[in-house]
Amino acid sequence: MRRIWILIFLVLWTGCSKNVGQTNSEEMFSAPKEQKMAGTFDPAAAAYILKPGTATIKGVASAKGRDGLQYKVKLAKIRLIPETAYAREYIDKLFPGTTTVRWATSVGNVEERFFRSMRYAITDEQGNYTFFGVPQGSYYVYTAKQLPSNFFAVYKRITVAKGQTINLPLTDK
Repeated sequence: MRRIWILIFLVLWTGCSKNVGQTNSEEMFSAPKEQKMAGTFDPAAAAYILKPGTATIKGVASAKGRDGLQYKVKLAKIRLIPETAYAREYIDKLFPGTTTVRWATSVGNVEERFFRSMRYAITDEQGNYTFFGVPQGSYYVYTAKQLPSNFFAVYKRITVAKGQTINLPLTDK
């Protein structure tokens, strides 16, 4: 008798779950489709990142776990990207309409020269990162990392003045 009730429950539950807005489990769990870059990278537009600078950008990367607590993101690659039309397109494809995402998005046909125009830092065991000698200009600061309980990706847009020190936490709060 117990098996019959379990079978009835499973049949009813399966039938009801089809009416929650998803057509099938593939749609529910599929990764976002790869985005393709349309623009062309202009190295001259990003060249200001190569100039000597006197500003400092520092902060802590932290992510909310499934338990709701905030955790430091250690050993994450932080990217300092000069703001250009190409960089805006790249960020818009990674973060469609938001500044944080919980899934990995792939952007295809990105020019290698674009990645060479970035500066990189790695967070320490407490999630701290620092960029020294940053020239004045506008930048995106971006990081993404697969964590044990979830995927973490966030970016911030900043404008840096000569000699300025900016404290820029990267968090998904």
